[in-house]
Amino acid sequence: VTTATSLIRSTFFVYVVLKNLWIPAGSMYLFAISTLFLLSFADGVYFTELNWYADPSGYYQTANPGAYAKIGFVGTRLSLTLDQSDVPAEPYMDLKWTVDNAPWQTVRLPSTDVVQLASGLSAGNHTAVLYVMRSLQSEDRWVPQCKVKITSISTDGQLFTPELRPKRMLAYWDSIGEGVRVLGAHSDVEDLVDNDSTQTFLMALAGALNAEISSVSFGRQGYVTSGNGNVPPVFTPGNDKLSAWNKFDALHSRLNASGLFDPMPDYIVCGHGTNDGGNPAVAEAALGWMTAVRHAAPSSDIFVIIPFGGFAQPNIQIAFTKYQASTPDPKMHLIDLGADGQAGLTQFIAGGTAESGDGVHPLAWRSGQLGGLLTAQLLMSQA
Repeated sequence: VTTATSLIRSTFFVYVVLKNLWIPAGSMYLFAISTLFLLSFADGVYFTELNWYADPSGYYQTANPGAYAKIGFVGTRLSLTLDQSDVPAEPYMDLKWTVDNAPWQTVRLPSTDVVQLASGLSAGNHTAVLYVMRSLQSEDRWVPQCKVKITSISTDGQLFTPELRPKRMLAYWDSIGEGVRVLGAHSDVEDLVDNDSTQTFLMALAGALNAEISSVSFGRQGYVTSGNGNVPPVFTPGNDKLSAWNKFDALHSRLNASGLFDPMPDYIVCGHGTNDGGNPAVAEAALGWMTAVRHAAPSSDIFVIIPFGGFAQPNIQIAFTKYQASTPDPKMHLIDLGADGQAGLTQFIAGGTAESGDGVHPLAWRSGQLGGLLTAQLLMSQA
C-alpha cells in the first residue's frame, strides 16, 4: 500500500495503489502506509540554500561536500529516493546522517535508489540531519556526475519544519573547507577515507555564529586556479563562464533574476589563496570577487580571510586595500590569523606535522581550533 502526497505549488492529492496483492484466505495483515513527498520546495525539509540547486520540477542536487538537509517528520521511518541515472559507476560519494542525534550512519554512492534513513522509531516528532560527507575529487563536479540528486522523501507520517538557526552563512573555500585529510593523510587517492566535511572549522564557525552554512568548497580551487572535478576558478576577470562563485554548476546560477543571493546571507566568508601561491593575478581576481559579491549581497558582512598557511597574503592584501580605497565598505572585512593560523600548516611535509597529516590540511582537532580563532576575529571585526 502506498500513498503519495505532493506539495507542488500547494496542490494536494493522495492516491492509493494496490497492485498484484494476494492475501491468503483466513489471513489478517496490518499494512504500514508510507507518504511520499515530492520535493518541489516541500514544507518540512530544509536544504542549505546556496549549495543545493533546487529545480522547479521537484529535485534537489549538489556536488558540494558539506551541503546538508534537515528533515522534521512525525512517524516511525524515513527514506530518500535518489536519481542515480548519470552518476559514476565506481564508488564516488559518502552521505552521513543522524536521526535525533543518534550515532552517525553512512552510505556510499552509488547505492540503491532508496536510502533508508530511519526505521522502527517510536511514534512522535523526529529530526534527521543529512550531510554530503565526502566525494572523489577526480570525478566531474561542474557538469556534475559526482553529485547527489534527491527526488522524494518518504515517511509513514507527516513532515514538519525542523528547528533552524536564525542566521545564514555562505562560505567559499578549497580542499581545507571540504574537509580533505581532516581524518589523516593515508595516500593521494583516499578521498573516501581521509575526508569529512562535517569536522571542519567551517562547521564550528557556523555553529558559533548560530548560522546555517552553505559551504562551497572545491579541492585545488583558488581565485585564479581551477578546482578538481573541472571546476573553474573562483573569479576570472572579464570571463563569467570561467568564474565559479555565482554558479551551482555549469548550468545553474546561484543568483536570482535580480543578480542577488536569495536568501541573502548574513555572513559570507572566503578563504581562497592556498592553491594560488604567489601568482600576482590573484590581486585583480580577488578585487573583482569582492566587487561582484558586494553587488550580489549588498547587506551581508563579507570576510576575506587570508589562508591559514599565509599563502597569497600580499596579493590578497593589495586587493582589499584597493577595494576599500575605491569603495569604503565597513562591512567588508579582512581577517588574518597570522602565526596562530599558520602553526603546522605552511608547507607540504612528508609525514605531516602535529597539526596536519600532510603539513597543509588541518586535522579535525586543529580545524576545530581554527574555527574558534576565526569566530573570535569575526566577532571583533564587527564590534
